[in-house]
Amino acid sequence: MTRHGKNNTASSFYSAAERAKDAKASGFGTLHARLTADSIKDFDCCSLTLQPCRHPVISPESHIFDREAMIEYFLAQKKKINKLTKSWERQMELEGEAMKKQEEEKQVERVKRLEAATGLPAQESLRVAETSRKRAINDRFSSEVAAKNQKVMCPITGNPLKIKDLMEVKFTEAPDDDAKNRYMCPVTHDLLTNTTKCAYLKTSKTVVTWDVVEKLIKSEANWVDPLNGKPLKESDIIELKRGGTGLCGSPAQVQPPVHQTAAPEVPQKNDAQLPPQQAGDSIGMSEIERAMLATLSELDGSKQSAKKEKKDKKKKEQRPSIDPENVDDVPKEMRKRQVEVFREMLRLRYEEGKITLNDSWEHAVKFLGSDPRFRVIQKAAEKKQIFYAWREQQIEQEREECRAQKLKAKRDLEQWLREHPRLKKTLRYQRAAQLFADEPLWLAVPLDDRRDLFLDVSHDVLKELAKTEARLKKRNVEALTNIFQNMSKIGLRTTWADAQKLLVKQKAFINDTELLNMEKMDAFDVFQDFIQEAEIQHNLAKAQGKRVMYRHDRRVRDEFRAFLVELQQQGKIQAFTRWSSLAPIICSDPRFAAMLLQPGSTPLDMFKIFVKELEDLFVADARIVREILKEGNHEIKVDTTYDEVLEWVQADERQRLIPSNHLRLYYTRKVEGAAQRIKDREREQQRVVKRNRDHFRDLLGSLDPPLTVESQWADVLPRIEASEDYQAVESDELREQYFAEFLRQIADGCLHSHEGRKKKKEKKRRSDRHSSDSEDDDEKGKKHKKRRDDDDERDEKRRKRKSQRHSGSRSRSADDHHRSSRKKRSSD
Repeated sequence: MTRHGKNNTASSFYSAAERAKDAKASGFGTLHARLTADSIKDFDCCSLTLQPCRHPVISPESHIFDREAMIEYFLAQKKKINKLTKSWERQMELEGEAMKKQEEEKQVERVKRLEAATGLPAQESLRVAETSRKRAINDRFSSEVAAKNQKVMCPITGNPLKIKDLMEVKFTEAPDDDAKNRYMCPVTHDLLTNTTKCAYLKTSKTVVTWDVVEKLIKSEANWVDPLNGKPLKESDIIELKRGGTGLCGSPAQVQPPVHQTAAPEVPQKNDAQLPPQQAGDSIGMSEIERAMLATLSELDGSKQSAKKEKKDKKKKEQRPSIDPENVDDVPKEMRKRQVEVFREMLRLRYEEGKITLNDSWEHAVKFLGSDPRFRVIQKAAEKKQIFYAWREQQIEQEREECRAQKLKAKRDLEQWLREHPRLKKTLRYQRAAQLFADEPLWLAVPLDDRRDLFLDVSHDVLKELAKTEARLKKRNVEALTNIFQNMSKIGLRTTWADAQKLLVKQKAFINDTELLNMEKMDAFDVFQDFIQEAEIQHNLAKAQGKRVMYRHDRRVRDEFRAFLVELQQQGKIQAFTRWSSLAPIICSDPRFAAMLLQPGSTPLDMFKIFVKELEDLFVADARIVREILKEGNHEIKVDTTYDEVLEWVQADERQRLIPSNHLRLYYTRKVEGAAQRIKDREREQQRVVKRNRDHFRDLLGSLDPPLTVESQWADVLPRIEASEDYQAVESDELREQYFAEFLRQIADGCLHSHEGRKKKKEKKRRSDRHSSDSEDDDEKGKKHKKRRDDDDERDEKRRKRKSQRHSGSRSRSADDHHRSSRKKRSSD
C-alpha cells in the first residue's frame, strides 16, 4: 500500500483517487467501476453477435437479432436437444436392465412369501408374482422422453421462442453519412441513438421514436399507423430494449444478468436429482445447456407421474378378487353367497362406525372377529382380498356420491342465483357473499367453486340482460321509425324540438308504454337516422329527376342535330354558311322551338358547332384539291370556269374522296379570293398614289419662303425637282395637278386633309356591314345608303365651318408675311 507522502499530490488529505489506487494495488476490498459506453450494446446490433444486423428481426419481447445468427442458434439448440434426449434414453435403458436383474433375483423370495401368506399353489403364486413384477416394471419404465414437446428458449429471456415469432425490422436510413447515427425515425426524421426511446410498429415493420407513439398515435381515439394508415392495437406496438450485453443489461444495471433459458414455472434440478449420466455431463456445461437439461428432466418427470397415476388407477380396478372357480371344494353358488354375506357384514360395520375406509385389514379384524359372519370364509387371505376390494369399491362409490352432491349443489345454487331478484349488474362477489352468507344453498358449495359459479352466472345474466335490452331497443327503434314514417308533417327541415311536439299528439306513441320509457338519446338517434334516410331518398329522387331531364335534353339536342344533317343533305348548309341565311327555315321547325325550352346549348351554338365540323371536313378536302392542282401546275384565276377545275381534279384518283359540293365551294372561294386580290392590288396602288400626293403637297408646304396664290410652277420646279417626294410622283401632269390643287387650297384657306376622317368612317361602315348579317340585303342597303348620306352631309357642314374659321386666320397670317417681307427688303 502506497503512502500519501509519496503520491504525486499537494493536498493535505487522503483523496478518493489515492484511496482507489491503493485499494487496487492491495487487492483487498470491493472495487467499484462505472462501465463505459463500449460495454453497452447499440440498439441496432444483434443480441447474440453484438454486431450490426444485416437482416434485423425482433422477438415478441423486443430484442433485436440478426436473422442468420438466430437460424444458426435454432439449429444448434435443436441438435443439442436431440443429443440430450438420446443420452437420456440410453441411460433409462441401462437402468431398466439393472432393475430387471434385481427383480429376477427377488422373485424367488416373493414366491415363497406369497405361498406362505395366501396358501395358493405354487403355479398360482408364480402367476400372481409375475403379474406384480410386470406392473412394477411398467410403472417404473413406461415413461418416455417427449422430445417433440421440448422447445427452444430465447437466449436472452429464457422464454420459449419459435422462428416464426421473429418479425422483420425495417430501419430508415439517415440521409447524412454518419457512422454512429445510421438510422432515423421515418415520421419525425429524428436520429435514433442508444439513448433514444424507440418503438416497433408491427403493421409497417418500422422503428419510430416513442414520441410518435405518445403524441401522434395514442393521442387519437382510433390508433392508426402514421406510415400506411392501418389500424393499430396495443399489442402491435413493441418498445425496443436499449443497451444490454454479456456484462451489462442496461445503462443503469452494472452487474451481469443471470440468463435463465428454462421457463420460470418449471423448477430446475440439481446434479444430484439428474440421472447419473446427465449429472456427469452437466459438469462444464453452460447455463443454457444446464437449463435445457433441467427442462428435459422435468418433462420426463411429469410424464412418469402421469403414467404412474394411470397405472395406479388401473391396478386398483384390476385388484385380484375372489374367484370361486379356483376353489374346488366349495360350489360356485355357495361361494358367491358367502362373499355377499361377508360384504354385507362389512357394510353394516361401516354404517355403525366400527370400521372406516382408512383402516387397514389388521385394524379392521379387531372389530370384525366377534361377528359370526366373519367365519363364513375360512381363508384369511381371501377375507383380506374381499375387504380391500370392498373398501376400494366403497371409496369410489362415495366419491361418485360426493361428486353428484356437489354437482347438484352447484345446479341448485345456479338456479337460485338466476331467479334471485337482487342479482343485478352492479352486484359484486364480495357484496353477494355478505348477502347470501346464511343461505344453505350458498354454503353448500365450496368457496372456490362458489366464486367461479357466481361469476359465470353473473356473466350469463348480464348477457341475457344485454340481449333483452338489445331486443327491446330494436323493437322500439322499429316502432318509432314506423310512427315517423306515418307522420306527414315531418320533413327534411323539421327539428327535434318540433318532432317531439308532434310525437306527443300521436296515439300510437302515447299508448305504447315501452316507447314512453325509451331513453331520449335513443329516440333522438332514431329521429336523426330517419331524417338522414329521408335526405338520402330525397337526393336519390332528385338525382333520378336530373338524369331523366338530362336524357330528355340530350334527345332534343340529338333531334335538332338530325334536323341540321337533313339540311346539309339538302344542300342548304355547307361550310362557312351563316346563321342569317337559314334563320327563317330553322326557326319554322318545331325542333328549334323544343331547343329553346331547355337549358344548356342554344340552337345557334349547335348550328355553329355543326358548321365548324363541316369547315374542318372542307379544310381536309381543300388540302387534297390544293395538292392536286399543285401537282398539275394549275391555278384558279378570275376567268377560270368550274368545268376546267372539275377536269383538272377528275384526272387524279383522289377526287373520289372529295364531295362535289366541297369542290364547288372551293372553286367559288378561290375565284372570290382572286377577285379580292385584284381589288387589293388596285387599292394598294391607289394608296401609293395618294401617299405620293400627300408627300408632294407636304413638300410644297415646307418650302421657305412659302408658296402664295401668285406662285408659278416654273418658279417652284427648280426648288423641288431634286427631292425624293418630287421623283416619287409618276408624271409631270400629276405634279402640275397636285401643284394647282395646293394653290386652290391656299386660296380657300384650308391646308389640312380630310382623308383620315373619311378613312375612319369607311372602317366603321365596314364593321357595321359585318355586324348586321342577320338583316336582309335590301334593308341593309337602304340603311347603309341613308347612313352614308347623313355622314356626307355632316362632313360637308363641318368642313364649311372649319374653312370659315381657317380663312380668317390664313388671311391674317398672309398679310403679316407680306408685311414682314417688305420690311426686310426695305432694310436691305
